Amino acid sequence: MKELKLKYSKFIPLKGFYAITLFGYLVRRKEYKNKPVSNLVMNHEMIHAAQAKDFLPGIGYIPFYILYILEWLLKLIPCAIKRKSAYRAISFEQEAYKNELNFNYLNSRKRFSWTKYIFKL
Repeated sequence: MKELKLKYSKFIPLKGFYAITLFGYLVRRKEYKNKPVSNLVMNHEMIHAAQAKDFLPGIGYIPFYILYILEWLLKLIPCAIKRKSAYRAISFEQEAYKNELNFNYLNSRKRFSWTKYIFKL
C-alpha cells in the first residue's frame, strides 16, 4: 500500500480530529508526531486522496474540497433534526468509513464511488 507523505501542524486538523488529507499529504497535529499512523487511518485518508483524484488531474483537490464543504453545509440541518453528525453524513466520509478496513479497496475502487452515498443521511 503506497502511503501518503506525513506533515505535522500545530493547528490542523482541528482538535478532536486525528488526521486530515490536504493536497496529497496526511496532516496530523504535532502532539501525535511520536505515535505511528495506523493502517486503518492511512487507508481511510488514502481513500480521500483517491476521491480527489476522481476530478481533474492536478486540481482534483479543489473541486473535492468545494464539494465536501457544500455537502457538509447542506446536511447540517437534516442531520441536526435527526441528531446525527453532518460530518459522518458526507458522501466522501461514508465511502471512506465503510471501506477503511478493506485494505484492498483502492485496487478495485471505481471512479466516483462516493456518489452512491450522496443522498444517504
